[in-house]
Amino acid sequence: MAVAGMYENGYGVGKNPKEAFSRYKSMASDGYPPAQYVLGTMYANGIGVAKSESSAFDWFERAADRGDAQAIYAVGRMLEGGYDRSDLKSRQRPVNC
Repeated sequence: MAVAGMYENGYGVGKNPKEAFSRYKSMASDGYPPAQYVLGTMYANGIGVAKSESSAFDWFERAADRGDAQAIYAVGRMLEGGYDRSDLKSRQRPVNC
């Protein structure tokens, strides 16, 4: 996470949101909840990637399913704000207890 954050914010390296996105996505795809949450925020705000509300919700939900508190809050805020989750394709994910 630290190196991705360095690219995201330009600490010690040139600021490169696309490189940060790539690094976060690698960790998120491996199931790391904090990276999944950050990826959701990057999609929500169009940082390093095209803005996509449905992709943001998808990554927030994945992180929330793994117990990430910030992601749980983000999912709630999106639903409270009127986000229609029926836009997402139905998929099954393993439940982590």
